[in-house]
Amino acid sequence: MGYFKKFPTISYQGIDVQDILTAVLPSRLNVDKSYVFQDYTVPDGESAEGVAERMYRNSSLYWTLFVANSMVNPYIDWPMSSEILEDFTDKKYGDRFGVHHFWNNEIDRIVDDYDEFDFRAMDVEDLPFYIIPVTNLAYEIELNNAKRSIVVVNPRYVDQFVELYTDAVQGKA
Repeated sequence: MGYFKKFPTISYQGIDVQDILTAVLPSRLNVDKSYVFQDYTVPDGESAEGVAERMYRNSSLYWTLFVANSMVNPYIDWPMSSEILEDFTDKKYGDRFGVHHFWNNEIDRIVDDYDEFDFRAMDVEDLPFYIIPVTNLAYEIELNNAKRSIVVVNPRYVDQFVELYTDAVQGKA
């Protein structure tokens, strides 16, 4: 994985290993975000490697997307495809169509715990018209869609960004 090759090595039990605890966030790179980063919406099923290939014609620069968006765990932080999200929801909740919470359309917010207890005891058709049950899948889709809006390093500046990042990881910046 090219991302970790930039990290310094440390000795661990007599073996030289990559120091994966090294972290350099974009804020520490001292870059002008107004022209270096640009907004991007990740299409359904697009991998970080696919975005990097599309933006930079180099899939190995996928790691710049994680750095630019302060993503720590690509399996959780990167938007999932619809198919993977459905499987994830089934494993997380056991029932993708179970009610995650209730939404009150009159006050435009999630129903509080006290009222939710009463609504869970009711049949869906008996709920007041302004109370909307939100399924586990609908909730996870909403969270996942929010992850689709990311920033990417402007292709004109990606080489400079890589250089700055490499220097920062190696303690030169």
